[in-house]
Amino acid sequence: MGEKKFGLFISPPAGGKGSTIKPFNRATVPISMSGVLKQWKTHSEYGRAIQHAFKEGTLVPDHIVAKAFDQAWEEIKTTLDNRVPMLDGCVRTMHQVHLVIKTLHKDGFTPYVVLMPTPTEVCLERAKNRKREDDYLIKERLEEYKRVTIPLMKSLHKGRKSMHLLLVYGALPLRRRVERVAEFLDIIPDEKVPLEVCSTIQN
Repeated sequence: MGEKKFGLFISPPAGGKGSTIKPFNRATVPISMSGVLKQWKTHSEYGRAIQHAFKEGTLVPDHIVAKAFDQAWEEIKTTLDNRVPMLDGCVRTMHQVHLVIKTLHKDGFTPYVVLMPTPTEVCLERAKNRKREDDYLIKERLEEYKRVTIPLMKSLHKGRKSMHLLLVYGALPLRRRVERVAEFLDIIPDEKVPLEVCSTIQN
């Protein structure tokens, strides 16, 4: 049995994660942390904390993110069928990364972490061209990213003992990003998904 890979993408808001992942539709299974958190925002004991974070453009507390990941992971981990699970964002702090990696190692998965640093001006321009309910807070979210997630990315780049790591600049053309991720994870893009379409999904 081959290595069980898990793709973990970390980038700023509007940094290009979604557009980079989209061409691998058939080879991967996306894990939507934001979907779980949005459900919990109105239907869970964590609703008030999540609503506050979404309203202020701050980070959802670590313990809530960890529980949301556990729920999302439990729902999909037995349905992979040799596809690579992909976590798009929502892991923003060192503690969150450690919790996710601990769970993955327990289940026999190897983290393949893709760091996608992207210039602020590129993120702001992309946010103008998409429709997301939280993009009115894009400047606040980018400031929080600079404060918390950039140090995390630097730390991960220095220490690679428990994971594989790829650095891909989010400002690169979409085709270049897709090619690098395909080689890193050894997966083939879905030929039926034109990159021109994917380029409109800049998150």
